[in-house]
Amino acid sequence: MIDWSKLEHAYGAAEGIPAMLDLLSADPNSEVLERLRVHLWYEDRVYSASFAALPKLAAVARCMAPAQPQRFEILKLAGRMVAREDQLRELGNI
Repeated sequence: MIDWSKLEHAYGAAEGIPAMLDLLSADPNSEVLERLRVHLWYEDRVYSASFAALPKLAAVARCMAPAQPQRFEILKLAGRMVAREDQLRELGNI
């Protein structure tokens, strides 16, 4: 189980990220996805919570139709976060 209180996002402690992920899972609309994006991948930066959120993001995307625009946006966000893994390694966060 993930201890989100020990993780960070762009604005601080990540305790609120699970609730945002649950909202996305229930209704993968652009507004919720944008809120998640600015918390998990902001100005080309990633955070410890970014990587903890990846399994849930992948699960949400798997349940969506391939042509659904939000599915593409979720996968694009995940790809951007993974591509910036080097940031966290440099800081010793992973």
